[in-house]
Amino acid sequence: MCQADYLIVGQGLVGSILAYKLSQQNKRVVIVDKGSGNTASRQASGLINPITGRRFVKTWLIEELLPKARSFYKELSIRFNHSLYKETSLLKILHTNEQVNDFHIRRASEAYAKYLFEYPDETPAPIQGGFGRAKIEPLLQIDINLMMDDFYAYLKKNVNLQESEFEHLALKEFEDGYVYHEITAKKVVFAEGYKMRFNPYFNSLPIQFSKGEALIIECPNLNLDCVLNSKININPLGEDRYCIGSTYDWNDMVQKPTSEKKKYLVDALTAAIDAPFRVVAHKVGIRPTIVDRKPILGEHPNHKNMFVLNGMGTKGLSLAPYFADHLIAHMENGAPLLDEVNIERFYEA
Repeated sequence: MCQADYLIVGQGLVGSILAYKLSQQNKRVVIVDKGSGNTASRQASGLINPITGRRFVKTWLIEELLPKARSFYKELSIRFNHSLYKETSLLKILHTNEQVNDFHIRRASEAYAKYLFEYPDETPAPIQGGFGRAKIEPLLQIDINLMMDDFYAYLKKNVNLQESEFEHLALKEFEDGYVYHEITAKKVVFAEGYKMRFNPYFNSLPIQFSKGEALIIECPNLNLDCVLNSKININPLGEDRYCIGSTYDWNDMVQKPTSEKKKYLVDALTAAIDAPFRVVAHKVGIRPTIVDRKPILGEHPNHKNMFVLNGMGTKGLSLAPYFADHLIAHMENGAPLLDEVNIERFYEA
């Protein structure tokens, strides 16, 4: 039998970060995931933005999330000996007079002034359209695919990574923990992303799923050195390649790209830039989101030492490092969970 302190189900971004952090605390970890490679984590844009939406709203908990994320991704860059992280800015095209007014109102607020800046109308890139421009910084840009490759190599070497589909019915509960095939574990954590809908222990939770699609293009004449937002994000990847996206679909859960969303992205890109481009890839992923748009953490009310960590939506890169630590402190030391993310909010009478 393989003995573990933690059995983690799911090796997407959230499960990988949790397993990494636990292994750094010398915990014995087993992680189970089939490893299809087509997770929402790998399809993510790789951006952490302190200001979101058309009305320039500060991201929830950003004052706590941003320092944690910055420190964590710097640490990973050093440990994995890869440049995984950089700080840049976002150029936002303002498409209405209302947006221009909202920008100036927000920028006048002390709480927003350190994130919002004027942007000159003239730029070297062939950008078109809009009533004005704004700059948001700092924007954290993570090389998500390289990082997930590094996580995979690290977990293969430093924890017990089992590449198979998790069989929920094979999990047996005992007084002092759980048995799963040849694995005994003191605690189980489900970090399954959208697969939580197939989990018999947690599938009653109010989780929603959003399918997102994005394009990878080549555009040698764009010469963009920051992220551009003009209804869609145009994210520089290097070597004249850009990630364009993404879309939202709350009904179609088939993990295949669609011609409809490709047309939407191509049309939006054509409206935003005056430069020829070529589509080289079309990506798709399904994001898990809780109905109140907050992550979900905590222990199952009827199964001791069975935990969940899910519901990061589009903000996994900023939320996962912070809330992995938050859950570990709860599991190891009994530290209280924030009411806003505590699973108990859905089990209270």
